[in-house]
Amino acid sequence: MGAITQTAYCVHRRGVFELVMTELKKALSEIPHLRIPLQVDIKNLAAEVTQNVSTFSSIQINDTLAGDKAKEFSEAWRARGIIDYSPESTQIFTYQSMVKNSKENLKVFPYYKTELYYKLNQARRVIDQITQSPKICRLFLLKANKSLPWHRHSMNAENYNDYNTLIFQIPIVNSENSVYEVKHRETEEIFSQIYRPGEAWILNSFHFHRVTNKHNADRVSLFIETDIKNVTLDLKKIVQGLKNFTM
Repeated sequence: MGAITQTAYCVHRRGVFELVMTELKKALSEIPHLRIPLQVDIKNLAAEVTQNVSTFSSIQINDTLAGDKAKEFSEAWRARGIIDYSPESTQIFTYQSMVKNSKENLKVFPYYKTELYYKLNQARRVIDQITQSPKICRLFLLKANKSLPWHRHSMNAENYNDYNTLIFQIPIVNSENSVYEVKHRETEEIFSQIYRPGEAWILNSFHFHRVTNKHNADRVSLFIETDIKNVTLDLKKIVQGLKNFTM
């Protein structure tokens, strides 16, 4: 992948710049993991999560799409909603399951701020640094010594260019021995990366990917989804971090 053009840094900011977004989306088509500059008070974030979240809920997965992976997901994966499809933080649905169960065959669903949104001040600060218009924001728990199966976040398996949605991952608890893996869509080469507590990463979720918790305790992370046009974090800084990256 060629260097990011200097033009991207010279654009005067008017909301979010189309040129910067174009450069970022082009880069994200090839980059598996991208660490971003974000200030996270991980000590207080971990403390408030531990204090306010004692249990995690199972996730209602569409068995039709998950296929034989549904059991692996359900055994390893738990969550609590901060901003979600349900106003109850314990009601966790995947987008695919929402589409399947929608009586009106809807493709767009409202987002609700759950009770956790108002309790988790540190998590809310992290979300606000990234976007003022978040979509799904959740705490995810991956059980000890478990792995999520390979999967990708697209309804269309042939669509590799939908980078209008960004997925941010911020590890909170027991992430030192957890590995994020992204598999290149053409070569199937696997790119592994450890996301450490308090670091903020964009995960290329449109390639096949998985997470493995090699720790003897459960792992907790903050998941934030937003449209690229609604990112309030300085995209120019993100693009600048890509200058020397090749895949």
